Amino acid sequence: MSEADFQADVERFGRMYAASSHVSRAVMRGQSREELLREVVRVLVEAGKFAMASIAWRDPETNELVPVARFGNEEGYVAHIHVFADERPEGQGPAGTAFREGKPYICNDFLNDPRTLPWRDVARACGWRASAAMPILFGGKPCGVLSVYALEKDAFSPDHVELLQQVALDVGFGLEYLAAEKGRREAEQALATSEQRLKFSMSAAQLGTFEWDLVHGRLSGDAHHERLLGFAPGSFDGTFDSFAARIHPEDLPRVIGTTDEARAAHRPFDHEFRVGWPDGSEHWLVAQGEWHYTNSGQPDRTYGVLLEVTKRKRAEVALHNSEERLRQAARVSDIGIFDHDQTAETL
Repeated sequence: MSEADFQADVERFGRMYAASSHVSRAVMRGQSREELLREVVRVLVEAGKFAMASIAWRDPETNELVPVARFGNEEGYVAHIHVFADERPEGQGPAGTAFREGKPYICNDFLNDPRTLPWRDVARACGWRASAAMPILFGGKPCGVLSVYALEKDAFSPDHVELLQQVALDVGFGLEYLAAEKGRREAEQALATSEQRLKFSMSAAQLGTFEWDLVHGRLSGDAHHERLLGFAPGSFDGTFDSFAARIHPEDLPRVIGTTDEARAAHRPFDHEFRVGWPDGSEHWLVAQGEWHYTNSGQPDRTYGVLLEVTKRKRAEVALHNSEERLRQAARVSDIGIFDHDQTAETL
């Protein structure tokens, strides 16, 4: 190799190394798949000084390697060719072979390589004399191909190929990272939406949630939990004593007893009780929950929901009082009461 050829090769390697470094930074900065792929092909042409760079993605329905990013060659080489990933003749070229075999295909004499015959006339018009095709892996499998074209033969030395392989690996890594980030954002959005719907549903149903941490002796709940117990927002101090002080004295022993029984039996609890608010009003609540146990079987916390049933309890009391008054009136007036079921013809 002459001194001039050696110097030219060193310069080409330096440009390729700079392009590879630019691609690595683009991978870290990319905000979308489209942005990343556009930046990669641009860098390979502007920094790597290749004539054209393109990225094609396999269409699963047609097996065609469809261009999704291109830079250089404004005459439109990729617009005049069709490349496939299967065994048909248009799949036997550099890109199709690289895709199927999952390894680079280097064509340092494009116009004389037997595999390039279907595209040779278009390549000659564009000035291509060498190309390199690198499979892009996604999830460990080839999903696309990075193709780079040069105007001179023997443009791709082993060092250039190694750097281009690293570029393809970086692109695959960047795409996987973006896909993972998109999945994470979608999952976070779905979770936020679900939590918002749950919040609205619980608000409409007047439900409050609570958790009693036995390890730290802390009773916590949401805003509805505080309101149902008659506390102003943020005023509940999280102690069991403050909670117990709101329960009607006649109901407190039963609440504690049934909760302890559920804990010992490892079963959920469900009880109704009265609470007194600071304004003197009395309210009926239903508490439903269950215990959580450590691996050794020791209870460490309980959690559940509160629901106000004051209207239902008042309706039950009113119905009971009405029925009792009717019975008393019937007894005093010495009248009998009957109920005739016309469907069953029974009294």
